[in-house]
Amino acid sequence: MWTKFDMNTYRLMMGDVPVNMVSDHVGMSGECLCGAFAKPGELEMIGTHYPEAREQIEALERDVRAAGHQEPYCTWGHGQGEPSYKTGAMCTSCNLDTDPLWEIIEQQIDRSAA
Repeated sequence: MWTKFDMNTYRLMMGDVPVNMVSDHVGMSGECLCGAFAKPGELEMIGTHYPEAREQIEALERDVRAAGHQEPYCTWGHGQGEPSYKTGAMCTSCNLDTDPLWEIIEQQIDRSAA
């Protein structure tokens, strides 16, 4: 649970510590891309550097719409979520259990693994 200041201090002290290239491109680590804290234009920025990731997110949006969810809840990064209390392994303040997209995300993961 290091802050950005902690990480920068460590890098200065230890010398040549690699930086996540995704972080260099889009300003975040990219291990989740759940959209819980997305800012306007973030999906476009992700798509500029990682078009496959954007295509996957847009496919999930289509699946959510097809499942009958309405705007804004069928759009990645809509910013309309409720406060969350359980976090994922890499998260600090989101809850996979209350995200209406989680079931569809799990299905996509299961299909990809098959």
